[in-house]
Amino acid sequence: MRIPYTRYKTSSGLIETLPLISVRLAYKGKDQKVWAIIDSGADISVFNSDIASLLGIVPNTGYLYPMSGLVGGDIEAWLHPVEFTVNTFPTVAINIAFTDTRLPDVSILVDHHSDFDR
Repeated sequence: MRIPYTRYKTSSGLIETLPLISVRLAYKGKDQKVWAIIDSGADISVFNSDIASLLGIVPNTGYLYPMSGLVGGDIEAWLHPVEFTVNTFPTVAINIAFTDTRLPDVSILVDHHSDFDR
């Protein structure tokens, strides 16, 4: 899948060009549509815990998944199984890492393994 780059205004006012996609997440009857950044170097999809709360997920009750490299240090995230849909592609069940850590200008990163080639 080729993802077009979209112009995006950061919280500091800079205009960035990023590979943004609209994704739908679903968990136990609740769903949320959000914008996500494709990160070709990521091993797992990372979402802010605010999104987990919208889905009815208590983030820190999942499987603890320590992460490093996102903000120059280690952060804690918790894995939860979520249904993940991009555009008209089939819905897939993936584990998503939810974190309380605020990433600079990013609330969602989608890994390159999220079944875009299915």
